[in-house]
Amino acid sequence: MNKSLIKSPVLSDSELYEGLIKTFSNAELLKKEADLLSKEKYYCRSYTLYQLALEELGKCKILSFYLIEYYNSNYVTPKILQENSGFKDHRKKTRIMYMTVLSVMDWYIKDTGNVPPDYNSTQSDFQNDRQSDEKKNQSLYVCFNNNKFISPSESITEQDCLKMQYKVKVYIQLIKVSLIEPKEYYPLLAKALKKAKEKYGKSEEVRPVNPNIAKL
Repeated sequence: MNKSLIKSPVLSDSELYEGLIKTFSNAELLKKEADLLSKEKYYCRSYTLYQLALEELGKCKILSFYLIEYYNSNYVTPKILQENSGFKDHRKKTRIMYMTVLSVMDWYIKDTGNVPPDYNSTQSDFQNDRQSDEKKNQSLYVCFNNNKFISPSESITEQDCLKMQYKVKVYIQLIKVSLIEPKEYYPLLAKALKKAKEKYGKSEEVRPVNPNIAKL
């Protein structure tokens, strides 16, 4: 769509890319702070920050999508980003991150015929995004369930925290090698996805341009 036909201001590629880099940096910082809390055995609050880091990684995926759309002349306005993209939706950002991981696992299955060890649990995480959001709340607040007051320490175990720590560590590397690229990478990816959509009817047939993703 021609920019001149859009009444609202549109976000530039530089603004979207800046948002992507800042969001990824924040995810890394949240993980570092969560690691410190976990080391001191503050597992509840550590869990909270790991979940927030995961949501920021999902936000990275949203921003990378709109950056690709920009180079295909599908421009995004601030209103679209704020209201329609899932940018503020905790559960949607969680689902997007798990969906991204499942996509990589599906490529691996197609290439090798082997199912990754975490495939079923990741599918479960994707399908139970409401539970992820509830668990985040339980890690912060005293809740009232089944006619009982339950403190965060009764809801979140050390194992819960360590499981989230592992996931976020892996997911940060996934986003880093697949999305955190020089800005010049995105026009190339947009062009490849557009050609794939024209040829196959969908863009999912195109693998990420960055070959390092195979190392995960």
